[in-house]
Amino acid sequence: MNAGTLDALHAFLAMGGYAGYVWGSLGMCALAFALEVAWLRAQRRQARRQAALPDAAPAPAVRRPVVTHARGPLVAEERP
Repeated sequence: MNAGTLDALHAFLAMGGYAGYVWGSLGMCALAFALEVAWLRAQRRQARRQAALPDAAPAPAVRRPVVTHARGPLVAEERP
C-alpha cells in the first residue's frame, strides 16, 4: 500500500473526528445483535429439551357438574 491509500484509510477510520461515536455505536449494535442471537439459541435449546421430556403425570380429569332436567327443580349431578 502506498502512503495515499493509508491516509485515505486513516481518514475513513477517523470518521472526521467522530470515530468514537460511530465505531462505539456500531460496536454496541453488534453486541446487542450477538446477545439476541445467543438468547434465542438458548431459548430454542430449552424448548427442544422440554419437548423431548415425557410428561411427569397426566393432568387430573376435571369433574364438572351437569345440570339435568328432572321433574321438579333442576338437579346438579357429577358425571364420572
